[in-house]
Amino acid sequence: MTYRDIWRLTRRVEEIMENRVLMEQASLANLGIDSQIPVIDFAQYHSKSRSDRQQVADQIRHACTNVGFLYLKNHGVPQVLIKQVFAESKQFFDLPIDVKNQILWDSPECNCGYIGMQTQHLDPSQTGDLMEAYNVGLLQPQANQKWLADQPVLNQTLQEFYAVGAKVCGEIMRAFALSLNLPESFFEPTHDQHYSTVRLLHYPPAPAHVSSGQLRAGAHSDYGTITLLFQDDVGGLEILQDGVWLPAPYIPDTVIVNTGDLMERWTNDVFRSTKHRVVVPPEPAARRSRYSATYFYRPNLDAEIVCLEPCYEPDQAPLYPPTTTRKHLINCLRASHHVDAPQ
Repeated sequence: MTYRDIWRLTRRVEEIMENRVLMEQASLANLGIDSQIPVIDFAQYHSKSRSDRQQVADQIRHACTNVGFLYLKNHGVPQVLIKQVFAESKQFFDLPIDVKNQILWDSPECNCGYIGMQTQHLDPSQTGDLMEAYNVGLLQPQANQKWLADQPVLNQTLQEFYAVGAKVCGEIMRAFALSLNLPESFFEPTHDQHYSTVRLLHYPPAPAHVSSGQLRAGAHSDYGTITLLFQDDVGGLEILQDGVWLPAPYIPDTVIVNTGDLMERWTNDVFRSTKHRVVVPPEPAARRSRYSATYFYRPNLDAEIVCLEPCYEPDQAPLYPPTTTRKHLINCLRASHHVDAPQ
């Protein structure tokens, strides 16, 4: 196959992907939803046919290369579990502040526990974010100390969400590998002890006075491999594309998937770690609380993130030096919580 043949084949695949995006956008427009983020049906990826799986993988590559965000249908997280997570989230954030403060977030090394209003700065240069959060994990040091003993239903729900989310993320990573012309199991050894975090978020109704530059969540990219984001219909999530902030609205029966910093480094910027933020929506939505539930899927803590062979030319140096999950994650968390590194 000549270089021209490869170019023509690549361009044909891109045209097919672009046509599918346009068709999906037209379908959403008929429902009154305006989104420029691709919507991908993941059901076909579970086919025994490699060509069927390859079609889904190609769509994912197109989305991650051009946008860094996508909506996934038929993702595998049961709707009943999602509803339970949101119900338990609301009950948790409704607890008295002194109860939530019993499990305060206290270190980037653990990164678990309750994070109070305006104490995190996802954009480290800006005022604290207008949100509160609850992070849980399984492998982090002292993570077992960040659960409320008298909330068994909450704890069980989040543990189930953690387990189901890990399975779904593992499937998505197989599609990522296929999209990069790697064995589908390629990322499994670096995620067999994945250092992931489940994060519940509550954005209370907007206050009457907001400081200059203050948002519900400041502009940032995610730190790990991929993120699953489930959100309600209040609105406010935006992604940065070519210098313009575009809305990422709620679409029923989908999960938002976005690529994080470590995937961007692994792929030498082939896949984008796109900046995003949560703004205060227009009235009357601004007077409503906004809830979301995220699954930050990250590699093993000491996994080395080195540019993948298919993502650079042999005669060109990779864009990033090697790093580890631990080093990148801790540095990012210290910055967003304004925590100084130990001397």
